[in-house]
Amino acid sequence: MSRQVVDLTIHHILNEQPVSQPEVRLLWAIMKRWILDYSGVCARTRADDTMLEARLDAVDWAWSDSNEEFSYLWICEVLDLDAEWLRHIADKSATLAELTGPLGGRIGSLEI
Repeated sequence: MSRQVVDLTIHHILNEQPVSQPEVRLLWAIMKRWILDYSGVCARTRADDTMLEARLDAVDWAWSDSNEEFSYLWICEVLDLDAEWLRHIADKSATLAELTGPLGGRIGSLEI
């Protein structure tokens, strides 16, 4: 998967504007927040231990095997997202962001 495809995929998820029920919009908001935390966008914009903790929590949440309500796997199922594929592109985005530095890469319209 090329860098451009990864960026466009993450960009799509970050910019998804569901016009359905509030419950579905909430789940999309959770996934958007997960992408930001997982990729470390916030961790690179502030030197704060809380941001690193948020990134580590995002990794733990995404790699959990739980299918309980509001777990990563449950939300992916409800939103019809491929959980393994999304983990893969999030990993690639996080790695790309680490390699390119604080302002060298982009996820959607967010500079990372």
